[in-house]
Amino acid sequence: MKKIKLELIDEICKEQNFDELLLIILKSCKENRVNKILESIENDNTIKDRYKKQIYEEIFEYVNDINELFKSNIKEIFSIGVKETIKKINNMYSDELVKGKSDMIDKIRIIIADDNIHICQIIKKFLEKHQDIEILGIANTDEDEIKMIDELKPDIVITDLMRNHKYSGLDIIRDYSNKDNCPKFLVISAEKNDLIMDELNIAGFIKKPFFDYDIIVEELRKIKSQS
Repeated sequence: MKKIKLELIDEICKEQNFDELLLIILKSCKENRVNKILESIENDNTIKDRYKKQIYEEIFEYVNDINELFKSNIKEIFSIGVKETIKKINNMYSDELVKGKSDMIDKIRIIIADDNIHICQIIKKFLEKHQDIEILGIANTDEDEIKMIDELKPDIVITDLMRNHKYSGLDIIRDYSNKDNCPKFLVISAEKNDLIMDELNIAGFIKKPFFDYDIIVEELRKIKSQS
């Protein structure tokens, strides 16, 4: 099975008959209020025929505009649904592929370092789902991070830069950049200094806040492949 390309969605959308889909939706309604209005106008003898014609034309034009808007929204909803489905299928495929080769694969050994315990737990819980990632530990202090790096020898350290209003996370990265067998650092921070990033040769950067945790997996795999 190959990954499904998202570009196929536009092709699929073009092939769909959204007029027919709209008709199905309208038929599912218990009552058609427009038809009732038209019937009331038709049966109203106080309205002259020329005015009735004018009213009909305005109603039909309005209904047509509404239908076009509905079709556009249906297409957008359809597109979003397909995209999300394809993403999940592709992710499941990637994870199954990795799982099938778990005995042969060189896992990405990581440490998560951040003084925000809640963020660490969220990242840990998400990464645990992926067979090619091994979480060695969580460090909430500078001392814990240094100890884990020295003892556990991770491939990559996911870290912040600032702790307790001090750039101690950055200092740790700077210290290890001058050592042999330095781990790679994936920085997650609200601030990005390109000069610092280049100077320390930081492997990856994710800007806070973010809500798509797949980006962490993508960065870890990219950094690992470049090692």
